[in-house]
Amino acid sequence: VVKQPADEPPTPDGDGGGGHTPTQTQALTSSTAEKSSGGSGEGGEAGSGNTNKNNALHAILFESISLMMHLNMDSEVLSQCVTLLGKFVSIKEPNIRYLGLENMSRLSLVPEMMQTIKAHQEQIVVSLNDPDISVRRRALDLLFRVCDRDNSHEIVDKLLAYLTTADFAIREELALKIAILSEKFASSLQWYVDVIILLILVTMWQGATTTEIIDLLQH
Repeated sequence: VVKQPADEPPTPDGDGGGGHTPTQTQALTSSTAEKSSGGSGEGGEAGSGNTNKNNALHAILFESISLMMHLNMDSEVLSQCVTLLGKFVSIKEPNIRYLGLENMSRLSLVPEMMQTIKAHQEQIVVSLNDPDISVRRRALDLLFRVCDRDNSHEIVDKLLAYLTTADFAIREELALKIAILSEKFASSLQWYVDVIILLILVTMWQGATTTEIIDLLQH
């Protein structure tokens, strides 16, 4: 997985090389996004060259988004970044999917971006079943961050269903997040108790679906 550089405040003067203005950065992001979404080449060297080129373009794009966050760009520009990152979550390369989710998580720290990110909730849920566990963990973290009173029931239900098939490496963290969300956003005591009981039973009866467990309880 490609690691994101550590967050450091940008320096206005740079190191003598001359930095981009906010307008230039926005233009660079749009231009890079158009190029990185172009078709892939076919054949040995051509395909390899195209992959390397796309990786470089993606790296520039992620850095541009990071810079725009540091510069406190307006909500419209950041919303465009979220929309673009949503497309990257579906790209076949796991490192790009990971960075897409990671940068979306960082943007979730901006309160104005929550609604825009929540529009990609289904894509994030799909990432819970990604073959790469680092992508699955990042998707779980992002769902945890965007959960609020409006979507808490839906997200908790999705996470409970995922818990029935999740591998051992992520089950403890997943169960803990479900417990925290259900307590934090409990709409009623009955709902909270139902979630906790179901959580306990799912962890005990690994492999059984939530529907099967509910059916057993009702009989």
